Amino acid sequence: MEEPGTKVGVENARRAARAALIAATLRGFDVIAIPGLGTGLGGLDPSEAARAMVDELRAHRQPKPTTVYLVDTNDEILACLEGALRSATS
Repeated sequence: MEEPGTKVGVENARRAARAALIAATLRGFDVIAIPGLGTGLGGLDPSEAARAMVDELRAHRQPKPTTVYLVDTNDEILACLEGALRSATS
């Protein structure tokens, strides 16, 4: 996001999720939490953001982090994250 409040594309959520996973790996974190990236001021559709984030989680092949919590205070975003996880594992 160039400036706060600027609308972003789904690739921003994908890159942010990847960056969080890489940072956790480099620092040796076992557990991290990631919110619905880009779904607030970025204006991303929660379903699209959730699918991109889950894609990055599945593509991450490092031993750490061992646990990633997908979190949010918005119930709609949580439902989208849960749905993306279910779709990815079925």
